[in-house]
Amino acid sequence: FRTWVANFKNRERVNKTFDGAVFKYIRKKQGHTLSNAAKLIGVSKGQLSKIESGRKTISVAERGKIMQAY
Repeated sequence: FRTWVANFKNRERVNKTFDGAVFKYIRKKQGHTLSNAAKLIGVSKGQLSKIESGRKTISVAERGKIMQAY
């Protein structure tokens, strides 16, 4: 059971990190800086940095705001 829990937690971390990496890739391809993108999305620069590094989970609504801004 411990192994299952550890694997489940690791999968969540990997998914958050992957989502953030995709957002960062798109942001850079569009030529946006972190601060410029944060203003477009309506979040702080620190929050966007945490999202891109996978340290903050995001809701479906937040994901939609990010995709619309990019």
